[in-house]
Amino acid sequence: MQILKLGGSVITKKDAKLVPDINNILNLAASIAQVWKSGKRDIIIVHGAGSFGHALVLEYKINDGVKTEPERFASAKTHSACASLLL
Repeated sequence: MQILKLGGSVITKKDAKLVPDINNILNLAASIAQVWKSGKRDIIIVHGAGSFGHALVLEYKINDGVKTEPERFASAKTHSACASLLL
């Protein structure tokens, strides 16, 4: 079993909040497809947050933890942004 992490700095635009790097994602997908077609099927793919998570964590100042109701809301908003990266 292999775990492949696609780092957030590779799959998102570093200089813009909530912007995927479509070209990098497509290139990675093509490379992963070649590996899959070669018969390697025991791969788990995970991704980092990049500009979909880090910018919001800093904006809402939740990088030291989530303790208050507004921080919980900020955490949920950050999680939602990261989940949208899957689409």
